[in-house]
Amino acid sequence: MSFYSGFRDTASELIAQFGVARIFTNNQQGAYNPDTGVHANTASTYTKKCVQGDFTAQDRADGTIESGDIKVIAEAFSYEKGDTVSIDSLDYRIVNIRQIKPADTLLASILQVRR
Repeated sequence: MSFYSGFRDTASELIAQFGVARIFTNNQQGAYNPDTGVHANTASTYTKKCVQGDFTAQDRADGTIESGDIKVIAEAFSYEKGDTVSIDSLDYRIVNIRQIKPADTLLASILQVRR
């Protein structure tokens, strides 16, 4: 048991209590079919609890956050750039992931998502 496991449990409880279940989609490019000339794509979905927030002026200072980007604090999971998340019936693409991970214990992830 890690020193940070209690923090992980607390983060999970808070996100579960105050968060909303969001549906994420992971699209993977499959094998190339020479007969059709296209790659087969597969999509898998997963649901995670998230809390939506706003970026601060300090967050925006480096210029990587665009107007309309949303900050999503999500439960611990191995999210991937390019995955999409449905927020209020609109799909947003994950463009940046910042893990809250002291030592080897993933507490939560801060996702920057964009339409």
